[in-house]
Amino acid sequence: MKNRAVVFLAFFVGISVSLSAFGSSYDYVNVFNERHTISIQTSPAWFVVGDRAVDANICDQSASFVCVTSDSFNFAVPVARKPDVLKWDYKGHSYVLKNQGTLEALGHRIKVWRIESTQGVQKFRYLFAEKEGLLAISIEVGADSQTFISRRAAGFGAQISGK
Repeated sequence: MKNRAVVFLAFFVGISVSLSAFGSSYDYVNVFNERHTISIQTSPAWFVVGDRAVDANICDQSASFVCVTSDSFNFAVPVARKPDVLKWDYKGHSYVLKNQGTLEALGHRIKVWRIESTQGVQKFRYLFAEKEGLLAISIEVGADSQTFISRRAAGFGAQISGK
């Protein structure tokens, strides 16, 4: 009986430690199927789709980009982007600022940038705000498209870009 208690305690502590390691997670949910999720985790650095995690690299806060790169997902936006910068490249991928505007949703007005990037057969569309960070991601492969929105008011890269 004592061995079972020790095993249970070790399991519980292991779960608690594991969960605390995911404290820096930015979660996005498919707007039409909440079981489909993606996450950008900064500590440890992973990009997670459903139950599959791949190593990721996150730009340092002193870098000139807010970025995450991995084998399956890439996003980069210049920190303190100048108004005349409409296109940029980062680690082999090109990004285009399609437009800037104001998003009105759920009683809030947010200044956003609509950014596109074609990466192989995938076309990514990002909705990014300087203060709120990455708010939405749309991924197109052929005729199939999925859109994910941030579960929180602040997404990946929030406040970092406002330097």
